[in-house]
Amino acid sequence: MSTALDDLLAPRSAASPPALFIDHTAFGARRILRAPLPWTDAPELAAYYGKAQALLGSDATVVPVAPLVDAVLAEHPSLVEDMAARSRTGYALRTLLASDAVGEAVGRALAAIPHMSHAPLALLAPSPLAWLAIAQGAAGNPDLSAITPDHAESAAMYVSDWLRRYADRPITCLVLDGRHEGVDSQGGSRVLPAEDLAAYSPVVNAAEHYRWGVLHMTEEGVGVPGEARAAARLPDAFWTDGAPAPDAELLLTAVPAAADPDTVLARLASLR
Repeated sequence: MSTALDDLLAPRSAASPPALFIDHTAFGARRILRAPLPWTDAPELAAYYGKAQALLGSDATVVPVAPLVDAVLAEHPSLVEDMAARSRTGYALRTLLASDAVGEAVGRALAAIPHMSHAPLALLAPSPLAWLAIAQGAAGNPDLSAITPDHAESAAMYVSDWLRRYADRPITCLVLDGRHEGVDSQGGSRVLPAEDLAAYSPVVNAAEHYRWGVLHMTEEGVGVPGEARAAARLPDAFWTDGAPAPDAELLLTAVPAAADPDTVLARLASLR
């Protein structure tokens, strides 16, 4: 079955420039708003997205879940306490994703943003395994030694159930960020098992049911389940040091906060 991502990419030919999915939130907070993004104020967040889209012209409106959830946790310390109530691996993530505070905040953002940024929505979420570790760390336990490959599928089931909340949102693509940068770097035992997309079948199946495309981003590259499409990630150095762009039909990128605005616009022009 074709997906909304297929529909987005179908008109492109071999001679077309790559589709660009730009996460501009770090750059935008520093260079556009000059203030933290208003993650939990949906109208203000949507207004920011309208400004950023007008400037950068991303082919998708990339909405990263992780910083939005961080903002919710900062406003709801009782939720953090609930996540820490049990030490069982996966309990923190399950509690987080069952929370109405998180679910409703993400829902409000996904409802408001398309009114101001008209490019198709791409939901950028941690992969289930990465999210398992992030939630556990947020609950105060940085020791990941108990996390095994078997936990990936149970985490995927929690994420799949959570995604059901947004089945009616106009989402074109779900991007699973399986990079463990920042997850494996602090205190305790921080090395996670390797990413295995096959273990995330509950998430992939749910996304396909909703006709969302799925992209899986790891340190090694970008995977597209069951597809021959060429997708890649633009390195940060593309925006700051003139590094070349990979040859791909679809490029995922996050513009660094420190990138110079004029350089960013010039580098964008080089891709179009």
